[in-house]
Amino acid sequence: MHKLLALDTSTEACSVALYLDGDLTESVALEPRAHARLCLPMVEEILRQEDIELADLDAIAFGRGPGSFTGLRIAASITQGLALSLGIPVIPVSTLEAMAMQFGLDYLASPNRVFGSEQKNLGESLQVLTLLDARMQEVYTATFTLKPTMPRSMPKLQMHERVVPPALVEIPDSGFVALGSGLRYGAEMADGLQSALCQLEGSFPKAGAIALLASMYGNDQCMSAAEAQPIYLRDEVTWQKLPGR
Repeated sequence: MHKLLALDTSTEACSVALYLDGDLTESVALEPRAHARLCLPMVEEILRQEDIELADLDAIAFGRGPGSFTGLRIAASITQGLALSLGIPVIPVSTLEAMAMQFGLDYLASPNRVFGSEQKNLGESLQVLTLLDARMQEVYTATFTLKPTMPRSMPKLQMHERVVPPALVEIPDSGFVALGSGLRYGAEMADGLQSALCQLEGSFPKAGAIALLASMYGNDQCMSAAEAQPIYLRDEVTWQKLPGR
């Protein structure tokens, strides 16, 4: 996939990105509850900037969740509509994985911006605990291992995506980074959270990281527009808790 469009509207940030033969262009707008109005004009603008037509795209990637129910539906529906009209495949990407990927990109671009003036030795691999506020006193969470010194390395899933009360978040043993809006519940989490190398509550998924991940996936991750659906997590967990199921 050499020409990819990526969308994310899973949080308060609305973002679009273009991946063109290894080069990445991204646009981000922090305007909660305006995603439905902003997303398509942002797509049109980024295509215009890069002198690319929709018909030139190989596929469209989107943040498939978890995240805001309404936000996920916006990105999924726009992606489906565009992909159906173009006859191209869709690539769903985990928003939590995108957060881990984004940390790696931010760290490589500017370690001091991530950690401040204090120097950190992250070693060859680093665990990244991703946390998104799921409302209703719950968080979406997953843990990934990242190679922070390798440009654009793909995060490896360690603890699967779940939606849980803050007290049940599984905290890595040591030497990890905690990211995302779910950190607002940090006081309710296990004491091990205090051993994090840093806690970045302002982190959120971005379309640029989604585009990069989609470019690394194999063809088995592609699907038709009709098959692409948001992943809410909470619906699945509720179903699993029903008696007799």
